[in-house]
Amino acid sequence: TPNPTGDSGVAKISSDGTTVLWATWLFGNTNGATGVGTIKLDPSGNVYILGNTTSTNLLTTSGAAQKNYGGGPEDLYLAKLSPDGSSVLYATYFGGNGAEFNNTHNMNVNNEGIVYVAIHTTSTNLPATPGAFQLQASPTTQGTIEVAEFSATGGLLACTYLGGSTFEDVDGVSIDETGHVYLSGYTSSPDFPVTPNAY
Repeated sequence: TPNPTGDSGVAKISSDGTTVLWATWLFGNTNGATGVGTIKLDPSGNVYILGNTTSTNLLTTSGAAQKNYGGGPEDLYLAKLSPDGSSVLYATYFGGNGAEFNNTHNMNVNNEGIVYVAIHTTSTNLPATPGAFQLQASPTTQGTIEVAEFSATGGLLACTYLGGSTFEDVDGVSIDETGHVYLSGYTSSPDFPVTPNAY
């Protein structure tokens, strides 16, 4: 049943485009809207969905990184569906006291089902993990980048801020076979962190 205030649908269509093999609404409720920004598959056919939501009582699962809405204008919502669309394998919020933004290039998944998310956020209380490159958000009201890694069951493995004193956004995230994370995006910060001998 769709959420009357705004909802997303997920569907699998046959390779020749003639048949809807399965379709489902995405966890909407009457407290707010939910929209999908990114969809990915792993080698087993599991479906990963990253979207924005203003709903405060969406489904979350045992072991989820964040079971409750973060309190800002909107949160991210990450879910993993079974290949046939019949089961939610995990679902979690990811958000803080500000807003989290998502586009079509903010998530990637490796062969083991580890999810990498890189987003623009105005939240200052997202859970940077011990040993993270940048534990706190930059002192700016314009927002910064947050990079997070989620386990195959939706738990938070690693999370860091990344930014300077003004504004950053991220337009792409990729990973290699050794787990290194690659980002592309843009910044207006003159003090964005760069490495020695950078181009």
